[in-house]
Amino acid sequence: MTKRGPTHPQVSPITLLCNLWIVLCLICLTGCGKRRPPQPPVERVQQRTEFLSGAQQGNEVILSWPPPQRNAPDSSVQSIRRIDVYRLAEKPGAPLALTEDEFAARATVVGSVTYEQVQTAGDTITYRDVLELAGQPT
Repeated sequence: MTKRGPTHPQVSPITLLCNLWIVLCLICLTGCGKRRPPQPPVERVQQRTEFLSGAQQGNEVILSWPPPQRNAPDSSVQSIRRIDVYRLAEKPGAPLALTEDEFAARATVVGSVTYEQVQTAGDTITYRDVLELAGQPT
């Protein structure tokens, strides 16, 4: 007498696909239905300073500029909530002239100045960018 294992009924491929489709739909639908009113997207308004100065001390680049004369109300899109600092590393022989679009396409954000730092800056905002030079301890 040989012992046989339990027999399983044959399931058609169509039944398997339907079950899989139902499971996938249920998974997708669980992320829907947030219970908050829709919010408009946050708009970035580019503003720039005209009086930026910079100096290098060791492996730091120190940037300074005057804070904005007046900030827009907090509810305004033009309210300054953060200042992003960008860096563009170029080879020594690179041409000096660079358009804003070229800079924006090639530069990366290396840091930010917070809203609180802007509010308490006084006459000058200062940002220190630490350069990590190859072969140098950090």
